[in-house]
Amino acid sequence: MKKIIAILHYARGYGGSTLSLVDMVKMLRPEFDVTVYVSCKASPTVKKALDEIDVRTVVYSKQPKLFAHFSGIVAYKTPGFWYGLVRSYNDKYWINELRNKYDIVILNSSILAPLGAILVKNGIKFDKLFVSQAYK
Repeated sequence: MKKIIAILHYARGYGGSTLSLVDMVKMLRPEFDVTVYVSCKASPTVKKALDEIDVRTVVYSKQPKLFAHFSGIVAYKTPGFWYGLVRSYNDKYWINELRNKYDIVILNSSILAPLGAILVKNGIKFDKLFVSQAYK
C-alpha cells in the first residue's frame, strides 16, 4: 500500500516553487499517493501545470500563516507579525484538514514552517514532516 503524501503549496504565480513542485510530484508519484493543496488565488497557469501532470489537488481559501524571512521582507521586526504568528497556532482549519489523513506532509516553502509547528503542537502525527525550499 502506498504512503499518502500532502504537499502544501502557497505560491500564486508560476515560478521556481511551482516548477519545483511539479518535479517533486513527478518523482514521488510512482511510489506515493500524492495530494497537492493550492491557494484559491493561484494563477490559472499554476492550476494548469498541476492538471497537466494529473495530480489530485485541493483548493484552499484559508492561507496558512507565512514566516516571511527572505530578503526585502522585514515583517518579523514588527510586534504585529509575532502576534499574528502566535495566534495562528490555533489554526483549526489546517489542523482539521490534515488530521489523520496523511503519512507524510511536505510544506513547499520554508516560509510555511510555522504550520509544521502548529500541526505538531496539536498532536497531529506523521511519519515525516518536511519543509522544502527551491534554491537558484
